[in-house]
Amino acid sequence: MQCLNCNIESGTKVLCFWCQKTTKKDSSLWRRATILWHELVVEDCNQCSYCKRVLPYDMLCGDHVLTKASRPDLRFDVTNGRITCMTCNDSNNKYKKGAV
Repeated sequence: MQCLNCNIESGTKVLCFWCQKTTKKDSSLWRRATILWHELVVEDCNQCSYCKRVLPYDMLCGDHVLTKASRPDLRFDVTNGRITCMTCNDSNNKYKKGAV
C-alpha cells in the first residue's frame, strides 16, 4: 500500500509514519485517511465481528483491535481493524465487552 499523502510504500498503513506524525488531526488529509481506512477495513465483508449479524455496508463500522489511545501508531493500519455494526461499535455494548 502507498501512503495517501506522499505515495511512498507504507506497508499496511493508509498514512506512512512520517505523514501520520506531521498531519494535523483537523486537516482534510486526516479526514480522508480515516475514511479510506474505514473503507478498506469494511470492503470485503458484511458481517459484524461481535454479534455476527450480516448487514449492508452503510450499517457497518471499522473498529480498531488495539485502540487508537493505546497504539496511536496503528491508527491507520488496516490490519488493526475489524468490522462491527453500529450497535456493537459502542464501547458499552455487551457483545464487545468480552471480545479480544
